Amino acid sequence: MIALLPALAVSAQSNSHVLYGDVRVDESKVSGLKPIGFDIILYTESGILVARQTVSSNGRYRFNDLPTGRYDLVVEVETKEIARVRVDLSSPLISDLQQDLFLEWKPTVQTTSKATVISATDSYERPPSNKALFDRAHEALDKKRYNQAAELLRRIVDSDRKDFQAWTELANVHFLQ
Repeated sequence: MIALLPALAVSAQSNSHVLYGDVRVDESKVSGLKPIGFDIILYTESGILVARQTVSSNGRYRFNDLPTGRYDLVVEVETKEIARVRVDLSSPLISDLQQDLFLEWKPTVQTTSKATVISATDSYERPPSNKALFDRAHEALDKKRYNQAAELLRRIVDSDRKDFQAWTELANVHFLQ
């Protein structure tokens, strides 16, 4: 009997561990497409991949023969990490550890907007004299007469400092020159 006690102590220290659990996903707040499966990935504390399993929603995972240590249990959906739990398997008395994962699927915010039409009409109200200069400057630009266009646009911005379209066109003409 006394000879068996040291053998039991050695066997308890060399035990491998089993990590298992249920994956429960609350999908009641979303409609439409939902993920079919979740990747459950086990990493060592230093980030080395130990094992990987794919589990369906409301399924179960199990990792066998794990050495004593601390691990990160990671849940991924479509290669994106959605959860991470630290698990400590350092107890010599407990060889099986149940770590259930409870997730809640939330609706995503739609960032796309409806297609709209932007008017390209001349939106700045300028005096008739500057309007004629602006039209002549556009004609000069179309004919690639950049010096003439620059002179006409300079006359517009000298008389009206707030004409942002004339300033923009003048900058474009200087760039083209």
